[in-house]
Amino acid sequence: MKNLILAVSILLFLPLHAEKPTLEEREAQLLARFDTDGDGVLSPEERAVAAQTLRQEKLETRQARIAQIQANNQILERKREIALIQRFDTNGDGVLSPEERARAEQILRQERQGNRPAPRR
Repeated sequence: MKNLILAVSILLFLPLHAEKPTLEEREAQLLARFDTDGDGVLSPEERAVAAQTLRQEKLETRQARIAQIQANNQILERKREIALIQRFDTNGDGVLSPEERARAEQILRQERQGNRPAPRR
């Protein structure tokens, strides 16, 4: 299950066309963005601002990805809970009673061990 969650999370963040810009393109982008005095060269001050800005953006991107992964994990966990309730809620009240939960755990344990339980009657 964790592998599935990880795979889904990774796929959500892969761009469709992940072409990296060339070194020249990257330098031109940095120059256009951070050369505030327009002299065509990044001064030490402009470099410091660029470094700090890029570090902050990288941190924010990482935090956004973590938040998205956590949200996806919550969705997957909720779907798993719903599926378990639909499968094992024998009295139809929308909640697994202690007896239903014990039966679910028993069946799921058997399934993980490769033994299929007898169908419910």
